[in-house]
Amino acid sequence: MIETVVSVLSDIQVANGYNTDAGLNVTKEPAQVPSEANGPVLAVVMDTLQPGSPAGGTTTRNQVIVIFAKIAGNDEIAQLNLHALIDDVEQAMAKKAVPYPPQTTRPKFLSAQNIAAADGLDWVGAEIRYTGGYIPVTR
Repeated sequence: MIETVVSVLSDIQVANGYNTDAGLNVTKEPAQVPSEANGPVLAVVMDTLQPGSPAGGTTTRNQVIVIFAKIAGNDEIAQLNLHALIDDVEQAMAKKAVPYPPQTTRPKFLSAQNIAAADGLDWVGAEIRYTGGYIPVTR
């Protein structure tokens, strides 16, 4: 599911009707975001994996996916750009035409919150959470 989310977010480009070009800087490795990355950055990670609902059977799992969004700057304009980036993420994740892998459910928005940068760092960020279900493949 993480690969599909990365693919979905890679579509976020002004040329595709979005507010930002965040799709040019999407990674599954937050620690490896290049410092020279121009524009907004998105990092996708799996946060938690929990048993699914009893109705789904004992093999279902709920997966929480976290998308970290980061924009250079720490002023009011950067904050407005961060809101535009969050809107872009929500718009991309809501696309109905995106085929998610078999045995998964489309991720649903869970929450979003600002992330404060450490003193001296020049960026604003947000943590955007989605939850989706899947049935693990047994071999």
